[in-house]
Amino acid sequence: MTEAHVASVSVEEYKKLFTAELEKERAEEQARLARSVPREALLWMALAPGWTIPLAERCGFPAGRGGVRKVFEQLQHSGLIESTGSSHGGKQKAETAYYYMSNSERDNVLSQYTSSEARFAPLHATLHKIGGRMQPALVKMRDVPAPLRRWALLAANARTTQGMSRVFDKAIEQAFR
Repeated sequence: MTEAHVASVSVEEYKKLFTAELEKERAEEQARLARSVPREALLWMALAPGWTIPLAERCGFPAGRGGVRKVFEQLQHSGLIESTGSSHGGKQKAETAYYYMSNSERDNVLSQYTSSEARFAPLHATLHKIGGRMQPALVKMRDVPAPLRRWALLAANARTTQGMSRVFDKAIEQAFR
């Protein structure tokens, strides 16, 4: 093919085409992941600030047949979650790793539930369920970030907005004493 037959593409057009192709590939990867990871697992990961494998197991994280470790590995491999410690350092390292979803991925997952009032309503129940399971599990655990403990307390009271507000207001009052 000669140079005359090659379409000239500006750098800006190339960037747009390249970005569109990356987004397409990412959407395909997420679709594959969605078929292998329970949808509820993505929601739990998006709602909570983070998880360790032992905490997720104690809370009954909805990992499906593969178990928590496998689901976390799949989510991390696909780029949907990150961890503070490497899960590639064997079982001991994976047990202490803190897995969390980036803000952009969290937004992607939660946007599926916040697009309408009908879809938004189950989030309170799910928050309440996670917090209700996480709070007693955290009592028995050491080395858990304080923000996660505070989140679990709020989430455990998430059945109603008033419940969360009451806990939040109490914490604010105590902070200023």
